[in-house]
Amino acid sequence: MSTKDKTKIIENYIYEDEERLLDNDKHCDYRSADKQFVWLSLTSSRNSSKLWPKRCLCYQIFIVCVLFIFTMCSLFILLTKLSEESQHSINRFIERFPYLSRDDSNETDSFDKSFINTKLRHGSVRVITHCGTLIGGKENDAFVFKGIPYAEPPIDALRWSPPEPVCNPDSHRHCNKFGSHCFQVNPISRVLEGNEDCLYLNVWTPTIDPEANLSVMVWIHGGFLQFGSGHQPGLKPNGKLAKKTNTIYLSLNYRLHAFGFLGLDLLANNTKESTNFGLMDVILALQWIQLNIRSFGGNHNKVTLFGADSGAALILALMTNPIYRSLYYSVWLIDPAVYFDRSIAMSSKEYRKNFLKRTNCRTVDCLRSLSAQHIIRAFIGKNDPSFRIIDQNDLPILGFFAEQLITIDNSIVLDWYPFNKMPNDIPILMGSSAQTVSFWPGPRELMSWTWADYNKYVTMSMDSFGPRLSQLTLSLYQPSSHRTAAKITDAEPMTPQLQYITMVSDMRQICPINYMSEVLATKSQNPYIYRYIFNARISKPVRVYEYGVNYSFHLMDILSFFGQLEVWIRWPTFNDYSISETIQQIVMAFIQPNNSTELWQSFQWQSFPKQTAEVVSQLNYTSIVTTNYHQTDRCYFWQSEQFFSYMWTV
Repeated sequence: MSTKDKTKIIENYIYEDEERLLDNDKHCDYRSADKQFVWLSLTSSRNSSKLWPKRCLCYQIFIVCVLFIFTMCSLFILLTKLSEESQHSINRFIERFPYLSRDDSNETDSFDKSFINTKLRHGSVRVITHCGTLIGGKENDAFVFKGIPYAEPPIDALRWSPPEPVCNPDSHRHCNKFGSHCFQVNPISRVLEGNEDCLYLNVWTPTIDPEANLSVMVWIHGGFLQFGSGHQPGLKPNGKLAKKTNTIYLSLNYRLHAFGFLGLDLLANNTKESTNFGLMDVILALQWIQLNIRSFGGNHNKVTLFGADSGAALILALMTNPIYRSLYYSVWLIDPAVYFDRSIAMSSKEYRKNFLKRTNCRTVDCLRSLSAQHIIRAFIGKNDPSFRIIDQNDLPILGFFAEQLITIDNSIVLDWYPFNKMPNDIPILMGSSAQTVSFWPGPRELMSWTWADYNKYVTMSMDSFGPRLSQLTLSLYQPSSHRTAAKITDAEPMTPQLQYITMVSDMRQICPINYMSEVLATKSQNPYIYRYIFNARISKPVRVYEYGVNYSFHLMDILSFFGQLEVWIRWPTFNDYSISETIQQIVMAFIQPNNSTELWQSFQWQSFPKQTAEVVSQLNYTSIVTTNYHQTDRCYFWQSEQFFSYMWTV
């Protein structure tokens, strides 16, 4: 029998079977057009060659329909469950930020913390904050989140405007790269660097447990409001430090120079508040930290601000206004620069005469249309970019004061040096380096000086104040003598370089800060001020800017605290590491709520003006010596002759 005959017999059998089924059902007419098309297709034709394909197609459609209905039902059930879980997670998120909720309930927070903060594969970690999900990485057994935006880019219409916050709870961001540093001119290379889109912060934390309740330290970089960033290599927090001290560290960028502190009345009229835009950036970053730091394991009530030179000046400006007291608990000021009673009107008079003339602009819109390069060049004019720094590391000339960028706006900044109106409840760690200006001294030929050169230069500089003062100065800082104050060893020969650096450091930094500390401790009645002089030395010369020096120069204490000496010198010695260890112990004792007890038990160190601690390096270790260092004839001389107006100013 052929295949064709077999097929015909099978098709006839199927057709007869279908006829029997239809005959047996007298109640349903399956041939009608409005009934199931499967049976209609089976009886509408006797063409057996088309019957099997049609039946298979119908079965397939039927199965697909059933699967579709089942899938939709399952999806509906799943979405309902997820919605309930999502609402539950939102409630748990609110519980993590009690100050964001009006519910004053004292219920215990017992949720699974891993639901929010999660360690991912390949060393990544996810943290969910009030301002979105952040994915960071690992660094020396700690976690790091780089380049977190806290404000909109201050460009176009936002240039010279208060910062606009960035906080989107639904956002996701990979934080594995530092943001750009703010637009600036490098004072060493004279090259324009950075970007106006620069308002980012960084976080280093030893844990992502929201219940860790760790202390928080916020680094506000220096650079005399002219250069720098929160992520400069060797001059920033790091994972190793966070793990070692079990503390959370943050750093941030803020607008600099003409973009951050242009005291021009055109801009003041535009903002109706202040022209201290860089300071506004810092305030917004601190508000972001208050809102989100618990996600990284921190306690928003245990925040310590620390900064050097202009970074310390910005902290001082915040301290003058009680509105911002809730943003921090204590402060560490490192070789602080200060500011005086200079109003926007006073600054604007000078900027209209020079800056606006160079830009050929008369309106804010015109200024905003200029490139960043044009703005900086118009702001500096023909001056050397390094002049503003070098001049403040030299003996002054009568009547020649440093340019001041911070202005007293009476809305954010309410007080100025020596800060008579400062609140008295702020714990302050006040540090100065014994040879502060040695990081970039004024005279370029200083390192080749003889004692004759020293006499000539000091006499020539101080004669602008009168012959009497030049002679008094030389009598206090005598040529070819041994130091009697701020000494490092008992018998170290004095050099012209060291004597000059010590003199300028006393006049520009140490003595004025001593006086400010006395005002804060006595007039403001602040019992929580601790003063130290950093007088330890690294084994090899360190070059931060122009010169390589191994004196106790500006930033030496903060470099030691960050603990990355390998960035600056090769093969640090045991004594170098002991310096780092000592300054870390001091700071960790200070940031504790009971810091007075901690400092006394660890170092027998009392608050200022009872004592000043001097950090000195010995043969194989570093020690803390409590002294009355601030009570010297030298400081009395500089104060009585009114030289404090020539101190470091930003």
